[in-house]
This record gives sequence, structure tokens and C-alpha cells, in this order.
Amino acid sequence: PSVTVAYQSMDPVTLVNIKRKNISLKQLDEVRHAVRESGVETHCDLIMGMPGETTESFLNGLRMAFKKGFTNVNVFNCRMLGGTELNTPKSRNQFGIKTKFRLINLCYGKYGDNISIDHEEMITSTDTMSEEEILSMRPVNWLVYLFWNYRYYLEAMKLALQLDVNPVDVILRVIEQLDASDGD
Repeated sequence: PSVTVAYQSMDPVTLVNIKRKNISLKQLDEVRHAVRESGVETHCDLIMGMPGETTESFLNGLRMAFKKGFTNVNVFNCRMLGGTELNTPKSRNQFGIKTKFRLINLCYGKYGDNISIDHEEMITSTDTMSEEEILSMRPVNWLVYLFWNYRYYLEAMKLALQLDVNPVDVILRVIEQLDASDGD
């Protein structure tokens, strides 16, 4: 069993832009403590690419999720959902939202004579986060899943936290070293 806290963002500007208010970090600590004592895992959901979010504010939100000790930290790309305020011409113009469509994994099939392929519209840039910046977060998100959520380097990440080094900064350093390597 698990409890998910769908923060979406921890950035105050972004929260105002998406008209959302999260529970306070103090309230979260109280709930998380009670939940943990009952043996239930805690998950945190963050959404990348929302209006007002910057690369730095997104990374700071990830850092906070690790500091708070969530069992899993799930990162999603911001999708444009039909019928939502974000998916209106006014919001697209106000926040400089640019999008692209992509296929949804495993959401296709042939049903009788009909071929069905499902897709989603993703935010690829806003006036505060370029497409390059959003794309640069993909390796970060992938390594969060690999190191933390899938537990491949969980003990190393927990040791980093004990040494007051946030796993996000470890991940950024790994990416930096990979980028600087000559491929050998």
C-alpha cells in the first residue's frame, strides 16, 4: 500500500499560475510520519513544464521531494487535457505554451476493421522554460527512476542525503561527467 502526494509543483509562482494550493510542508510531515509508522510507502508526483516553472524551480522541487523522504518521486511531463483551463487559447498565449503530440505507449490496436492509435498533447516549452531546458530534464528524470524509484542505487542516494548531498545534485554531477566523457 502507498499514499501519493500529488504536489505537481513546489514552486509558489507555478502554483498561482495553475490555481493550485498544496498542503503545507508541515502538514505533509505530520501525515507522512503517521503513514510511515503504519508501514505505508509515500509517493510524490511532480509535473515538469507547467506555467511559471523554471529549470531551477523544478530541480528545487525535486530536491525538496528527496529531503522529505518520499519512497518514490514520480515526474511527469505536463499534458494538455481537454476541458481544462490550461488548454485554452488564453492560457496558451498568457504563458507562451508550445506543444507537440506524441503516441501513448501501448495505447493502440486493431478492433475489427478499425485501427486505433491514442495520443497526447505535451507541453514542450513555456515562456519560463525552453524546449531545450525541458528536454535536458529527461536524463534527470530517468536517473531519478533508476537510482531511487527502481532502487538500483538507493543506498548510495540515501548515503548522499545523510552526508547532506541531495540526490538531485548527485544525478546532475553524473550527467555532467557523462557529457564531459569522450565515450570510452
